[in-house]
Amino acid sequence: MSKPITVVCVSRRFDALPEKVFDAWLDPKSTGRWLFATPTGKMVKVEIDARVGGKFTIIEQRGDIKAEHHGQYLEIDRPRRLVFTFGGPGFPDTLVTIDIKPLKKGCELTLKHEDVWLEYEERTQKGWTGILEGLTKNLGEILKNENTSDREIVLSRVINAPRERVWEAWTDPNQVAQWWGPKGFTNPVCKLDVRCGGGIRIDMRGPDGTIYPMTGSFREIVEPERLAFISAALDKNGKPLFEVLTTMTFDTQGKKTKLTLHASVVNRTPEAAPYLTGMNEGWNQSLDRLTDFVADQ
Repeated sequence: MSKPITVVCVSRRFDALPEKVFDAWLDPKSTGRWLFATPTGKMVKVEIDARVGGKFTIIEQRGDIKAEHHGQYLEIDRPRRLVFTFGGPGFPDTLVTIDIKPLKKGCELTLKHEDVWLEYEERTQKGWTGILEGLTKNLGEILKNENTSDREIVLSRVINAPRERVWEAWTDPNQVAQWWGPKGFTNPVCKLDVRCGGGIRIDMRGPDGTIYPMTGSFREIVEPERLAFISAALDKNGKPLFEVLTTMTFDTQGKKTKLTLHASVVNRTPEAAPYLTGMNEGWNQSLDRLTDFVADQ
């Protein structure tokens, strides 16, 4: 006779970006610092093959007892959703789904653990709650130690046009090509597929003729209030130098629009440093060009 089962759900809000929270689940070094961490225990083995079909093995030790947890990744949709099987000592493989929703500041994570034996419901609830507390602490330490001066900027402009017009200037590729980039730059390639998951490709040409390619995808579209996308500047071999999550909010102020831009670097390489030092000025000049472009229409 099979045992009765239930579903356990826990949720928590984080001040970190969705990408930070998502990646913490798949980075062995990060996971080893917080997953199943207890005052009396320690992680002795963390192996993660972070791909669909890949498996993970995590071994924790409490005193003389070692407990092995294992599973397989079924769905990886960074930074929104992670689905995996989960098994451990004394219970069969079950299903865990993690959904991450972006907020105006940070994100909200909801974890659903299915097929939990009813007799283990309270124990499982407490376990996942403790794990998310450990993740919160670990992310806080990471953010505290990071130098954010070239990783995050917030800019705003009051534009003399209704927000529907400003929204159009951001989402019509023919219009974006006319103002995007610092002063003196042009955009010979500007392609936008404006839908959640839709692609972005913009090649900027500098005054000296150098091409600066960028790719990305849209993450959030709430017309005409909010627009978010993640983008990557590419090196000469087509590999990302860094990734930036950019979010725009469009607020009505009478007949004008207050545009607020929040750009956060979520991944970077050592070679990205000279590019990131100019991110603030680059966006300032782009927004100046946008303001002039809309005013002239």
